[in-house]
Amino acid sequence: MFPFIEIIKLVLQTMVNSLAYGFLIPIFIVLLLVIRQYKKQMSMEINIFGISITRPFKQTITSLGYGLIGGILGSIILVFVGVDLNSAGILFVWPVALLLLLYSPRYMCFSYAGGIVGVLVLFVRGLLHIFPVESVPSALNTFVNINLPGLMAVVGILHLVESILIYLSGAKGATPVFVKFGDQFVGGYSLMRFWPVPIVVLIAMTFLPDELSTTTIAMPDWWPLIKANITVPQGYQLIYTTLPVMAALGYSDIAISTHPREKSNKAALKLALYSVMLIILAVGAAYFPHFTFLPVLFAPLAHEFFIVTSINKELAGEPLFVAPDEGVKVLAVLPNSVAKKMGIEPGYIITRVNGTFVEGEQHFKELLVDISTYVKFEVIDNNGRHRHVQAPLFGKRKELGLIVIPKNPELGVVIKGDSPLEKLWKKITGR
Repeated sequence: MFPFIEIIKLVLQTMVNSLAYGFLIPIFIVLLLVIRQYKKQMSMEINIFGISITRPFKQTITSLGYGLIGGILGSIILVFVGVDLNSAGILFVWPVALLLLLYSPRYMCFSYAGGIVGVLVLFVRGLLHIFPVESVPSALNTFVNINLPGLMAVVGILHLVESILIYLSGAKGATPVFVKFGDQFVGGYSLMRFWPVPIVVLIAMTFLPDELSTTTIAMPDWWPLIKANITVPQGYQLIYTTLPVMAALGYSDIAISTHPREKSNKAALKLALYSVMLIILAVGAAYFPHFTFLPVLFAPLAHEFFIVTSINKELAGEPLFVAPDEGVKVLAVLPNSVAKKMGIEPGYIITRVNGTFVEGEQHFKELLVDISTYVKFEVIDNNGRHRHVQAPLFGKRKELGLIVIPKNPELGVVIKGDSPLEKLWKKITGR
């Protein structure tokens, strides 16, 4: 039986003990990177709306809390599978991920970088099999001996953690945006989340029996599911030790024809399915090495398939937030604002302000300038009912907290669903 209780205690103990050995420095660095991303998001909001919705410090702290939960769950799964990080070739994956970042931030993902490294490893192995050489340089030898099932398992587990975080908080702090949709602009939501994730990994090492000075945990005979690529000298024992590392996970999506929460839930479910399938393929490849190409190819191709089909499905749907012919439609309501206290929700159409019919967005702004003591809206709610809501202002009209959909915004976002493979095919076929 797998010792889950002992492993959970070990993971928590490793995380706590790491704080005394300089682990606060990488935590601080990752937190700075996360808060920097949220500040970029805040700047975008100011450029578009003139106000900021994102609170970088608050969202960084909440992201750290969710990241800690994800890190504990991911650590337990990593230990359960038994992946040796040393032989998984992560050091070769990072440079590829950074190169992909230069091409497009969307492709800075271990699914793509790990897949590219995996294909190159299989290619070089094939060459060495066809054209054997007497001696191989040390770096090349390390490269061709990457434990590809272990690498693919790490990719799958990290994405499984990401799917959990997306489900828990993917829709929190969604930013309203104006999106180019066909020949018009519509309202939508940009879903951007970043999580600092402290995670505990395994490192396989060999020891003489009398060198072991710490208590070990007895593991079942079937463990690990993915064996380490390490030769154990005679008289030595193979021992797995835990090591804390700091990771950062991110989620970026757009909601146009679905509500942010529904969108993030669907994305989390698809990503979880992808992750579980990749982990199963990786474990299977550890027992059947001839099928190692399956998880290697599945990692980037299936990930891209899920991303592109999700974008195309969103673009093919009916947008939820379109500027009406008469009145103005609410895209977002700021927290703790006058509009929020009035009970206005995204999707409401404001047809009258203090009894005056609203002709459009610009007219709506002009009507707000003329009021000073109280505001009364006639609205059509999301159920089609006509309602009246009101609130005192006392000079707070600038703090109504409403973002409405303009017909011709000055700034907007253009979404494209084509992947690089689709673009290449269109160039070839001339479509």
